[in-house]
Amino acid sequence: MEVSGTELFPGDIVLRETMDAVVALRGRIAGRTVIFYEMRHRRDKDYGRAFGFVNTVARHEVRHFEVDENGRTCMLFTVGYGFARGLFTHIVAFATKVGDEIPDRWEFGVDVLADLVDLLVSNVAIEFDDRLDEAAAYRVYMDLPLYGRQYLHGEIEIVVDGFE
Repeated sequence: MEVSGTELFPGDIVLRETMDAVVALRGRIAGRTVIFYEMRHRRDKDYGRAFGFVNTVARHEVRHFEVDENGRTCMLFTVGYGFARGLFTHIVAFATKVGDEIPDRWEFGVDVLADLVDLLVSNVAIEFDDRLDEAAAYRVYMDLPLYGRQYLHGEIEIVVDGFE
């Protein structure tokens, strides 16, 4: 018997990661349906990402999201949630492009990546609304080939306008 090109012998044990994905968020951006799936089986795995939380962050969590646009995966987000004094204070996220749905650089029109970030940050703000620090902030780092969006940072707030 073979598993992924490896021959198995009697008594060998095969370990597989069980996938636990749930719909975390749905929305519409520029006429397109987007769905964020949280990959719960990857929770708290940082995969070598340096989140660089400020010194006041006493505890953090890591979550992973896959974003599908009209049924096709277009983005992956690795998101660190920072907590201090029992309050939710920071989001540090890494955006990884999948496929060609998102332009590498925004030049004009709707910046779909910025709208995806706004949806994600707003959803997190709703989740932690009762523990949200008044100075809570987010920052997004982009993996190549994405570039030129230094404006993907700011206050964490609930966005209710601007989405279809």
